[in-house]
Amino acid sequence: MKKRIKMLSGNKGVTLVELIVSMFVLSLIMVAVTTVFAPMLRTYERANNLAEANTLLDNISVLVMDDIANATSITQTGAVFAVVTTHRITYEVVDGVLTRSALSSDQIPVLDPGFYRNSRIEAGLASTGGLVTLTLRLISNDGWELERDYTIRPVGLAG
Repeated sequence: MKKRIKMLSGNKGVTLVELIVSMFVLSLIMVAVTTVFAPMLRTYERANNLAEANTLLDNISVLVMDDIANATSITQTGAVFAVVTTHRITYEVVDGVLTRSALSSDQIPVLDPGFYRNSRIEAGLASTGGLVTLTLRLISNDGWELERDYTIRPVGLAG
């Protein structure tokens, strides 16, 4: 047993200088890794935000386009447009929020982009020759905007 103790006492440990050098090398590696991955993470986040915004506009457009496709008449006054199907549906943009109300009651926020990265929405409607063009624009406070135009031929609209 004494022989074993002598053998173990001959081994050296790590010196303070070796420990400091290894920590310095490790920190250099971490800085390099961070420098490479930070821009990739920002790019991924931006692409993900735009994909979410596209999905958001697609989902809202389905509802509005369905109402317009079944319209018998459409009227527009400023940021308000009304679609008459079997009942009257009014769309209005107030403070960047698109609302939908049926029969002038129970305004339902169809899209409140404030929940989406503090952005706002603009909506427009144009009608020519029996075709209706719906324009939806999502404007983010981050400095980007996404615009979509949809062309619809309402079934019950004369023209």
